Order: sequence, then C-alpha cells, then structure tokens
Amino acid sequence: MKICVYCGSSGAAAPVYREAARDLGLAIGRAGHALVFGGFDQGLMGAVAHGTHDAGGEVFGVVPASVDYFKMRSAQVFPCDEEIEVADLAARKAIMEEISDAFIALPGSFGTLDEYYNVLAQGKIRTTCKPIALLNVNGFYDSLALLHRRMVDDGFMGAAELESAHLSADSSDAIRYVEERAAAGGL
Repeated sequence: MKICVYCGSSGAAAPVYREAARDLGLAIGRAGHALVFGGFDQGLMGAVAHGTHDAGGEVFGVVPASVDYFKMRSAQVFPCDEEIEVADLAARKAIMEEISDAFIALPGSFGTLDEYYNVLAQGKIRTTCKPIALLNVNGFYDSLALLHRRMVDDGFMGAAELESAHLSADSSDAIRYVEERAAAGGL
C-alpha cells in the first residue's frame, strides 16, 4: 500500500514532532508499505522519509517545480526511489492523492490542513474513498477534534462524517486504521 503522509516542512518544529515523524516512517517501512510525500528533506517531511527509507520502504517524492528554492532556504529533494516533478503545489496535491491508497497527517501548517481537508471533502462526494488519519502528536490536534465535534453538534455534519476524521494517538494506530479502512473500501 502507498501511504501518503502530509506534514510540516519547517525545521523549527520541536524535536518531539520530528521523532514522531521518523517513528511513523519506520512503521510504514516495517509494515511493508511505501511512502508518498512532498519530496523535501527538511522538517517532518525529511524525518518521515528517512524513517521509511531506513526501514526498507520505498519512498515516492512529489516535488513542485514552481517552488522558490531560495525561500525554502536549504531545502533539498530527498533521494527518493522515485521522484515525480510536477508544475506546482496544486498538481502535487492531485498526484499525491491519485497515486496513494491511504493518508496520514502529522502536525503541520496551512498546507497540511489544506491537504487533509481536501481528502475528507473528496471522500464525501466520491463513491470510493481513501482513508485518512490524523496523528495527534503531543496533543497537536486536540483543538481540531473539538472543532469537529462542534461541527456535528451545530448540525454542519453528521456523526458518520466525524468518524472519517480519525485521531490516532500513535503510528501503530494510524497505520492499523488506514489499513483496515482501505480493506473495507475507504472512509
């Protein structure tokens, strides 16, 4: 199975987040899965790629050609098993969704949340859905879980939709969840 991991690329994230990203990568590789990610060897992106690679898993990087490398500072592309260059961030998101069987979101910023919610929203309108889990490292997504509960309570979505926004406490739970949901046909 190809598992796409959405996560932050900032090198300023606390070590607990980088350790969790590496642990997730190790778990993906040890489970015999491949990683699909944003391609850069920095922040959580680099940590999850190194973990997967070190555990013997294949690594697929999807890299936008339009990224201003000066703004990304010392960003380098991870030495992937397969590097897929695309035109821009929108194309990267589309290709990552297309080639992946399941998704896990680690902590990140606007881009991570955009990717996460895009998968959930697509799942509402497609007949076949791909599962996604949030890896709640250090309580990062606690407030988001409260917002999701409020969406249900205030009538903006149903309880069944809330189930598709699965919060995982650790890498093992996240992988088990996406494996089980993928086997059952998705979200």
